[in-house]
Amino acid sequence: MKTIKTDLRYVPLMPHLLVAVACATSSWAQEPKEVFEIPLSEVRALDMPHTLPLSPRGATDETVAASLRGLLAYLSEGAPAKETASPAAFTVTGDYEQALESVASVLLAGGPREKVVTQEDRVWIAFYCYESTELLHLNTIHRRGDQIDIRYRIIPKLERSAPVQLALIPLPTLPGGDYRVTVVRESLDRDTAMSRYETLAVDSKFRELPFGAESRFVSGSFCFSVQTVATKMPIN
Repeated sequence: MKTIKTDLRYVPLMPHLLVAVACATSSWAQEPKEVFEIPLSEVRALDMPHTLPLSPRGATDETVAASLRGLLAYLSEGAPAKETASPAAFTVTGDYEQALESVASVLLAGGPREKVVTQEDRVWIAFYCYESTELLHLNTIHRRGDQIDIRYRIIPKLERSAPVQLALIPLPTLPGGDYRVTVVRESLDRDTAMSRYETLAVDSKFRELPFGAESRFVSGSFCFSVQTVATKMPIN
């Protein structure tokens, strides 16, 4: 398995292939044999092990601070009562500050979710979790061809409520095509535990949240497209 840095251009290892994906009629994304890792050390998140802080220490940009405060307050209110499942994760573009403001625009103001980006864009995945009684930690993020997998674990908490979670996951420059982002929950595992909380939960035999129940408060899977030209064009 190879680890790629997101500020480097992806170098294809195979010729272009036409492949079908579940979320679109066709794709021209390349399908390499290797699985590439997006390191957690490049992800900005709230108190998740092995990630960067969501708000850089010493940041003085009031717009960024206001966006972050608004997002935390919104997610702390819990999942919308009218929703049977949490809305999907989504892509945003720009530098870190612009990406965070775009997340706030989508979640707080009901702005449109960007489903088409270009190879010239700096692209992030906004992954989030409403306040609940469980703790969420990212485990791994991998890409193989037109498939991006975000894997996480739900850790039982003794406290009445757990912090909300919000992560901005940077993507490398991708070949043009249609992509499927799959959000997958994994079982707790002491041998590969990401934090002492997970180790404690396993050793103490805490009861895990039933699988499927997390869909109420954890953002789900989605699709997006990468255009090979600078001008974004709608996909028919």
